[in-house]
Amino acid sequence: MKNDCTKRTKPTKNPNEVSGSLQKLSKVVDDVRQSIGNIPVISSTSIIAESTELPPVATQVETEEDLEKKEKETLICFVSECVARQEEKKKLRLINQECVFPDESEISKRDSSLKKNTAFIRKLKNFPPPQLDQLLKDMNSLNLTKYLSEVVSALTEIKLKMTEIDAMIVLCTQINTTYTDFSKIFFEQWQKILNIKKEDKIANMSKFRVDLRLFAELTSAGIVSQKEGLVLLGNILTILINSDLLEHNNLNIILSFCKYCGDDYAGLVPKEMQDLADKYDVDIPKSNMLSSDKQKNVRALLRDYYLSLCNHVKKMHNDLEYAEKQNEKILQTKGELRPERKAKNEQMNITYQKLYSSALAFADILCEPMIVLKEEKNIVQQKI
Repeated sequence: MKNDCTKRTKPTKNPNEVSGSLQKLSKVVDDVRQSIGNIPVISSTSIIAESTELPPVATQVETEEDLEKKEKETLICFVSECVARQEEKKKLRLINQECVFPDESEISKRDSSLKKNTAFIRKLKNFPPPQLDQLLKDMNSLNLTKYLSEVVSALTEIKLKMTEIDAMIVLCTQINTTYTDFSKIFFEQWQKILNIKKEDKIANMSKFRVDLRLFAELTSAGIVSQKEGLVLLGNILTILINSDLLEHNNLNIILSFCKYCGDDYAGLVPKEMQDLADKYDVDIPKSNMLSSDKQKNVRALLRDYYLSLCNHVKKMHNDLEYAEKQNEKILQTKGELRPERKAKNEQMNITYQKLYSSALAFADILCEPMIVLKEEKNIVQQKI
């Protein structure tokens, strides 16, 4: 595998790129404003004055108008954020895929001493984002050509927080656009870490959750070759889901992927925002990193996992109902429950509540119907 970057004598960046992106962002937001109508600005003093003069019915209409105003503002803000994020990712892909590598003669002039380079690698293992600028400055004074294997090992061993991933992408972009072999070596290291098998148990779920998102962002940014990165990512998601349709031990990993990467890889939009878009007839801009057909395939895989989760929640709900009836019988005959039975029931209830909450969150992310349990069905039928 070769790095997507190619060596050029002249950069191919368009000087009007930033201006064009801003104009595009402005146009999309203007289109949204036009489609849902201008949002009136009402001063708080005028609202108070009018509310004292108008009858209660008028006050109710005013409240509905305020709600509509807030909904439109929320929708416009979401659309603006979507466009800005997508434009930023496009520019990042362009930087990584169309970069101009420095001349080898320029790199060779940098410090290649073992002492300085190993000291830099030790700093990488700690990776303090507040000192990112200093880290980039240090890197630009070093010749890391002979130490790239150590660099990628350090980068993949870091226990990142979700809030530190953006800083990591900036750092990896700088390395990727400096060294031609970095992308290949980096991908090979990720293969060793993420290439799980169906029967494997993930030792550190928390780190794997962050690593999966990081790898997805590296692929989206073009730091890892998209052709090979997408294949590996697809295999990982398939194994995580198809091997976990009963127990749902990987649920937090999948939910995290949907939350942070669902727009790029599955075209996901939160249900609240999609409902507002439908209400005000607004098209939410979707990421075009993947074709719509490939996004559809990912959504289908995620939906299968969600449906299996719903079945799991329903089964646990039935088990809890049965346990509750048994407990009532025991209390009637013996007057008390054994401590171990109490503890077992409490643990079952905790597990059920977590699964149920996750199912609701999953439904919102996928824009799927909320799970309806037997008790809820009875309530709905009584209302009808």
